[in-house]
Amino acid sequence: MPIRAEHRQFYGREFRDYRLELIAEAGGPVCSKCGALYERINAAHQDHDPAHLNSVALMCPSCHARHDAKHRFAIMRRNRAEERGPAA
Repeated sequence: MPIRAEHRQFYGREFRDYRLELIAEAGGPVCSKCGALYERINAAHQDHDPAHLNSVALMCPSCHARHDAKHRFAIMRRNRAEERGPAA
């Protein structure tokens, strides 16, 4: 899922460096949920707020997608409701 335009400011050099620090601390690109080893591990915000670096965990793409599913669905519902306008 692409990063929304309003959140892109949070995913610059600082975030990429922090992700590399997390990988080094974990001893490699290991998922914190399932323990699988992935070369392209994701740094996932556990509280879904990109401004908080203290709530980031390493997750494989599958665990990250499961973690974000409810939040992604809520955003989709909100966006659809905004598009339709107020109920009559």
